[in-house]
Amino acid sequence: MSATTLSWEVLTESVRGSTHVQSGLPNQDAVATRLLDEGPATIVAVADGHGGQRYVRSDIGSGLAVRVACEVFGDWWINGGGRRLDASRLHTVPRDVGVRLVARWRESVLDHVATNPFTPAESERAGTALESDPVVAYGATVLVAVADVERVLLVQLGDGDIFAVQGDGTVVCPVPGDDRLVAGQTTSLCLAGAENDLRSALLPADLSAELVVLCSDGYGNSFADDAWAITAGRDLHDQLHDRGITQVEQDLKGWLRASAEVGGDDVTVALLARTNGARAPTGMVSRDVTNTRASRPRRVRRALFVAGVVTALLIGTALGWFARGSDDGENASVEAPPVSTGVTTPAPVPEPAESTIVGPAGSAIRFTPDLNDPGARATGESAGGAVVTRLLWDGTVWEIDDRGRLTARASGGRTSTITLDEPVGSMVVEGSLLWVVARDEARLFAVDPGTREPVAAHAIGQTALEESSGSSTVGSDSPVEGSEGQAGTSGGGQGTGR
Repeated sequence: MSATTLSWEVLTESVRGSTHVQSGLPNQDAVATRLLDEGPATIVAVADGHGGQRYVRSDIGSGLAVRVACEVFGDWWINGGGRRLDASRLHTVPRDVGVRLVARWRESVLDHVATNPFTPAESERAGTALESDPVVAYGATVLVAVADVERVLLVQLGDGDIFAVQGDGTVVCPVPGDDRLVAGQTTSLCLAGAENDLRSALLPADLSAELVVLCSDGYGNSFADDAWAITAGRDLHDQLHDRGITQVEQDLKGWLRASAEVGGDDVTVALLARTNGARAPTGMVSRDVTNTRASRPRRVRRALFVAGVVTALLIGTALGWFARGSDDGENASVEAPPVSTGVTTPAPVPEPAESTIVGPAGSAIRFTPDLNDPGARATGESAGGAVVTRLLWDGTVWEIDDRGRLTARASGGRTSTITLDEPVGSMVVEGSLLWVVARDEARLFAVDPGTREPVAAHAIGQTALEESSGSSTVGSDSPVEGSEGQAGTSGGGQGTGR
C-alpha cells in the first residue's frame, strides 16, 4: 500500500446546554474515540443520556455507552468481524455486535450501581424506586462509526443524527430512519430488546465520503430547517477544505456553544475527516495548512428563511421556550436534533415571492416581505415547521416573552426591549426584517434589527383557523416500548423539534 493510504482524523467536542446550566444539571452527552492498529481503523461513539426525571444517572449512562461501544466494536473489528464486513453481511451487525454492546452496557451499569447505590435524593428526584430496574436511571442513546481505508460502518440506536459529505458537497444520510421516533419517543439502551433496535449502514470506499458527522440531537434541534443536515454538512466540509482541520478544531467549540446557548440542549459533535497520509486528498486540508480566512463559516442560503438576510446559524427553534409545560420529562416532544458552523452577518439576497411564518397554533401564515402590503394570510394548514420564540441572528439573541415584549441581547452585552401592542407567539427573519406574529394570529409585526424598532403592523386575513399540531413544546425524549412492552420516558435535551 502506497504512502498515500487514506486515513481518518477525528475532531470531537461537547458543550453543556444552557437549560442544563440554568437548572444545575450536568452535560448528559458523551463522546469517545479509539484508534486501532489493525486496519488501521478509527472508532468514534456519541451518546445522549435521557433528560427525564427518572434518568437521574443518564450522564453516567452515556459515558458508559461510548466507552463500551469503543471496546465492543474495537474487539469485533480486531477479531476480523468488521474487516470481513460487506453489504451482504450488514444484517448480521445487530446479532454479532449489538447483543454484546447492550449486554456489556447493562453489566457496566449494574457494576456501577453495586458500588454506588442509589441515594434517597435520587429516588425522590426520580419520583419512583430505582432499584427494581436500575438500568432505566442510566438510559441513553448511542451512535457509532468505524472507519478504515475500505469502508465506514455506521450504527445508531435512538435519536441523534449521522450524515456524510462527499467530495462534491453532496450530503447523504445513509442510516435508515425509524418511524417510531416521533412525539417524544426514542429507542434506548435501557429498554428490553434494545439490540433489535440497532440501525446500520455501510459506506463503501467508492462513495468518496470526505466527512462523516455524528451528533446528538441537541445539534439538530437548534435548526428550524428540516434540511439542516445539508446546510451544516456542506458548511463543515467547506470549512475543512478552505481553512484546515487545525482551525476548525479551534473554532468548533465556539460554534457548538452558540447552538447550546440558543437551543438549550447539550450539543455533541464528532467529525471524521478523511485525510491522505501527511497530505490531504483533493477537497480536504491537512492540519498544517495555514489559515487564510476569517474564523466565521461561509454564508449559507437557507431554504426556509431566505429573504434580505441569510444566516448560517438560525438556531432559535426552541419550541415553546417559555411554554415548556413539562419538566424535561415524560410527555415532552422529541428531543432531536444543529447549528451550522457559526454565526454569519446578513448578506443581501433576492427577496422571495412569498414567505411563511409558523403561527402559535401551528398554521401557515404566508406573506411577502413587503412593508406596504405583506399580503399576510393564515391558511389554517400546518406550516411543516416550528414555532420560533427564540433565535440567534447576526450575533444577537432575539426572544419573545408572554407579555408581548421582544428582547434583543447582543453578544457585546447590549440589551434592548421592544414592546409590541399585544402578546406575540412566533417570529422569522425575512426581507432584512424580523417578522413577528401575534398570538391570536390576527396581526403581523415587522421589526428593524438595526434600529430595534417596530416599523409596521399588518392585519392578517382569514383568522378563523383550525387548531393544528404544528406547534410543539421544548422537552425531552421518551423511549418507545421495548420488545416486551417495557416503556419509559427519557430526554436528552431542550432543543428544537424537527
